[in-house]
Amino acid sequence: MKCGIITGLGSSAADCFYAVAGAFGITVISDFLTQYQLPINIVGGLLWELGHC
Repeated sequence: MKCGIITGLGSSAADCFYAVAGAFGITVISDFLTQYQLPINIVGGLLWELGHC
């Protein structure tokens, strides 16, 4: 019984850690895309036009 409780607490702690790491990762990606939106749009537009020639 005691081992099951400890295992459950460890599993919950690991889930919380991965949730925080995932949320932080999404924030970093979102900030990067927002900061470099114009260059990304220009490069994407150029690639789009080159692909349709």
